[in-house]
Amino acid sequence: MKTLPLHYQILIALVAGTIIGVIINPGEIHLPDTTEAGVKITARKVHIVEDNKSVSITYTRQEDGHATVSTDKAADAEELAQQFPQWKELYEQNGGGYVATITAVAKTVGDLFLRLLRMITIPLIVTSLITGIASLENTARLKSMFGKTLGYYFLTSVFAITTGIIVVNVIRPGVGAQLPGGGQGAVSSGDESLGGIFVGMIERMIPSNPIQALANGD
Repeated sequence: MKTLPLHYQILIALVAGTIIGVIINPGEIHLPDTTEAGVKITARKVHIVEDNKSVSITYTRQEDGHATVSTDKAADAEELAQQFPQWKELYEQNGGGYVATITAVAKTVGDLFLRLLRMITIPLIVTSLITGIASLENTARLKSMFGKTLGYYFLTSVFAITTGIIVVNVIRPGVGAQLPGGGQGAVSSGDESLGGIFVGMIERMIPSNPIQALANGD
């Protein structure tokens, strides 16, 4: 029996995983508007995320027009009910059960698969470089290949940084949001110049410890 090509198997798995995830994931749970201590709270939404290690509830809302986000996390449902009793009824209605089991199993299998991929990435890159350099008939070509590789890396990095700066300045994500622990030191000031970003990128291209850089994926 002829088996499907690998790329078709990957495509089928992606589609199946997406469909199952959409079916079992309740998504954001919308709550009615309310008033607490004279503060009008609107656009209330709750998102439950749970696996075999923890249960977290992310609560987003508008407090007098200001976007606010908070996350409550516990080791399990029992601890969640003890530490955050306001979410007990909501979790019993929308969390736990077979959905939590499927999510935990899928996350565990997915994490193991990603770990396997990361485990072989660095050896694969190193052996590919060694094989490519060893296959060069003329060592003078190494200089040309190194220059092209360096130029390609620099151009793609410049494009990525420029795109990121443009998108951030146009969309301005997070403006007005009050995040947990959002003191003055919690978020970058954004005063770093474009030249400083490029200089930092060039410095990171030459690691002080190549073995450590390979191990850390830098």
